[in-house]
Amino acid sequence: MRFSKPLAAVGILSTSLLTGMALSGAAYADTSHADPRTPVHSHKSTTATLSATVTPGKVRRGGSYTVNIATKNISNGTAATVTSINGRTYTVTVHNGTAAKTLYVPSNIKYGSYQVTVTVGSLSDTADVTVRR
Repeated sequence: MRFSKPLAAVGILSTSLLTGMALSGAAYADTSHADPRTPVHSHKSTTATLSATVTPGKVRRGGSYTVNIATKNISNGTAATVTSINGRTYTVTVHNGTAAKTLYVPSNIKYGSYQVTVTVGSLSDTADVTVRR
């Protein structure tokens, strides 16, 4: 029994020293990690889009139609090129994601279906126009 008391004291002392070392080591190791409150930066992709529509879709010779342009992620002041049904080009300016151009159907154009093309930078879209009797 004489040996059990000193061994018990040594066991308790060594256990607390080991536990204390392990805890302080863990605390030291935790300080090397990044602060969990550090913000994570994400980079959103901003893809530009373009859409062209024509109203009305059916027009008589000599009548007019409007080319409506809708964009996303295109800067204000960007030029859009509209190519009419007879091949003439017009430039309009995009403002707040939209632009419009009213065009006239030549009186000597053949009846049938045509396409109007809108181009903004490398983007392009078409809309159909039918010239009717």
